[in-house]
Amino acid sequence: MSKILAKLVKKGVLLSIILAVIVAAAAVVTLLCGINDMANISSGKKVVVTIDPVLYNTETAKEEIEAACDGAFKGNLYVIKGDNGNDGTLVYAFKSGEDVSAAVAQLKATFADWTKDDGKYATHSLTIAVTNESVMAKYAEGYFLRAAIAGVVLVVLAFAYVALRYNWRMGLVAAIAPVASVFITGALVVLTRIPTSASIMYALMTSAVVAVITVLFNLNKLRTALKSEEASKDVEELIVSSVAVKETAILTAVLGVAVLLVGIPAGAAWFALSAFIGVVAAAFVGLIYAPAICLPMQKAIVAQAASATKSGYKGAKKAEKSAPAVEVKKEEVAPVAEAKEEPVEEAPAEETVEEAVEEAVEEEEAPAEEAFEEVETADEADAE
Repeated sequence: MSKILAKLVKKGVLLSIILAVIVAAAAVVTLLCGINDMANISSGKKVVVTIDPVLYNTETAKEEIEAACDGAFKGNLYVIKGDNGNDGTLVYAFKSGEDVSAAVAQLKATFADWTKDDGKYATHSLTIAVTNESVMAKYAEGYFLRAAIAGVVLVVLAFAYVALRYNWRMGLVAAIAPVASVFITGALVVLTRIPTSASIMYALMTSAVVAVITVLFNLNKLRTALKSEEASKDVEELIVSSVAVKETAILTAVLGVAVLLVGIPAGAAWFALSAFIGVVAAAFVGLIYAPAICLPMQKAIVAQAASATKSGYKGAKKAEKSAPAVEVKKEEVAPVAEAKEEPVEEAPAEETVEEAVEEAVEEEEAPAEEAFEEVETADEADAE
């Protein structure tokens, strides 16, 4: 696994190009075919059933009326059930081309029979109104706006937190990760033609949050490694060893299974699938893409530190780390100095030097005297 990660982490530029191509392909598909919208349509048709509050607050009557409406409007995009002021309302939304006239006529006849003088709900009101207007777009605008604001806030907070705790370069990594995860999730949903609704915003936000969490896992391990003996490793090896594989795998598995087990039984299968894709995309970002963009950032930090050291500047932390080394050197040099000083202090050494000098002088004088005596002997011989 580490060998594969090491190879992929070095391909940050290539990974960025591939992701850009995927997003561009999704944009082209959207322009040509549009989004496979399950409910995100710009215009549509709404059928609003208004129920007498007395009947709406009576459980038996409420269930019977809702069952009749659900049976009549089976092809609806979505339904909203709940209180609207003092009136209970049921709102059924359809695409603009949907023909609901027969279902509305049938339901009106049923309501007229129930509310006539001798009907089961006499003296109560049950009305139906059909309108052509924007359907999901009216609700989606609020979702999109709130999701966009939440996404911007998440990115800014992630950058600020990591920049203050680590440095601004790692803050950029923490900011890029959720953005990349959101784009990957959206592109895959578009390319796979998964039916979407306004709930896709929740899937995108889930992906962004998980991406930030996985990046924080990695940065915590990197910080621990930099404080330990592992800091002497090569930068690439250091980044690869700091990838939180175990933590990311556990988080991805738990969230992925959770969204599928909760979403599918609840009738939100497409949302669950979109959220699952978002979690997988976040895992990819945390395990591969974030370390890939973290590598050049860490190399820049190392290069900057090396440049500062060459120029003679040392930070407080470096000065503290170098202090023990200086003390060790002093302790090692001290015995040598003492060893050299001991022979100089001894008096016998000086006497030995003087004796050596006297002997050398005597040796030089002795041959001279012998030579002088020989010369005298020779002169005497010549005289005789």
